[in-house]
Amino acid sequence: MSIITVAKSIKKNVQAEMNPPPTVGGRAWRPQWLPSWFTLKREDEAHPHHPAERPELFLAFNTGSTEMEVLNWLYSAILLFKPQNIVETGAADGLGTIALASACKANRFGRVHSIEIDTEVCARAKELLKRAGLDEWVEYHCEDSQNFLRRTDLCFDLGFFDSICEIRAQECAVCMERGILHGPAIFHDTSPYRTKTLKKDPGEPAHSQYRAALKEVAAKYFGGNFCESTLSRGLTILLPKQYNGPKNS
Repeated sequence: MSIITVAKSIKKNVQAEMNPPPTVGGRAWRPQWLPSWFTLKREDEAHPHHPAERPELFLAFNTGSTEMEVLNWLYSAILLFKPQNIVETGAADGLGTIALASACKANRFGRVHSIEIDTEVCARAKELLKRAGLDEWVEYHCEDSQNFLRRTDLCFDLGFFDSICEIRAQECAVCMERGILHGPAIFHDTSPYRTKTLKKDPGEPAHSQYRAALKEVAAKYFGGNFCESTLSRGLTILLPKQYNGPKNS
């Protein structure tokens, strides 16, 4: 390494220390993969929460997006499990897709298959991923998620189910019935306290039915391997008993 290269590296580190990331809720942290144009806020500022969910410990972009801590965990999970194909249902603001695609880029292989039925949302997400320089790592499927999963020839090594809550368990069940998901299945918005402060999207009894359906899927297809965090919006992870790495699609 030349002296000039060393000097540039030292200068860059000094500048980073002099210009730390902006503090949100007392925390000067943001994921390194997150594009600079996204402004974060505390999760308890994004929408109401029950105190048991500890929303003040989490960061978010807006009401509809996934918390940064959850997305950062997804990013790390992809670095760990090395999936060749990832299925994501529900594009929303595209932040989840950015996290997944950024991890594929870091792995230098893999592809995110993002399924979104709303064509306008799909178009916005495509533009966002292009702006972030990640479009080559993503393929969008603008159609009904269950219809796509029933007919696709693809196999997936990781699933992030984040469409409307009422159908997420069914999406996973279709994958398992067809034998096209071989790795972890991850579900957002599963907090048992959710409807104490949010009365819709979904309300009761739909939210309790969603949680019950996930336990049924876990028992039927994952050997009961059910892991749940009740913090913030909630996260449930279903793990296969054995994961042998990415399958050939």
